[in-house]
Amino acid sequence: MDLRGMLAGMSDEQIRALVAALPADAVSPLAAESADKARTVAAGPLEQAQTLDPKFRVRPHLQYLSDRLAAAVTDVENGRSRMLAVSVPPRMGKSHLTSIYLPAWLLAKHPTWTIGMVSHSPTLATRWGRQVRRIVETHGPALGVGMAGDAVAVAEWATTSGG
Repeated sequence: MDLRGMLAGMSDEQIRALVAALPADAVSPLAAESADKARTVAAGPLEQAQTLDPKFRVRPHLQYLSDRLAAAVTDVENGRSRMLAVSVPPRMGKSHLTSIYLPAWLLAKHPTWTIGMVSHSPTLATRWGRQVRRIVETHGPALGVGMAGDAVAVAEWATTSGG
């Protein structure tokens, strides 16, 4: 009999007792694998924005930018170096998309990646980093990302996966 067949005949209480009796090092990989399978990563930063903020308004230029950002990430995943220059007038949503929702999406997609927030103003970079951190604190389980308890300074924080 396989594990699935064995568990099928057990009550929820019996399954919980069985899992509780297992050593922690046996349960952790199973829980992580289960969480990875249960969560779904948005197709791009724009879709991530819509998931996290139902009031986020989709505009054609933001969809275009999101598609280019997602394509650049795919290139990086495949070993190609990419750089993008974004030139959009003020107050059009580019900063929210690229500086808040893109990092949140990247952490959901690649929890071990380290992301740096860079700006002409350290205050602005810190503000964006704080907003991304709030997203991770609020929506972390849905994103598959958690805050590391030992690195939580506003300007320098880390995820439980090392990102």
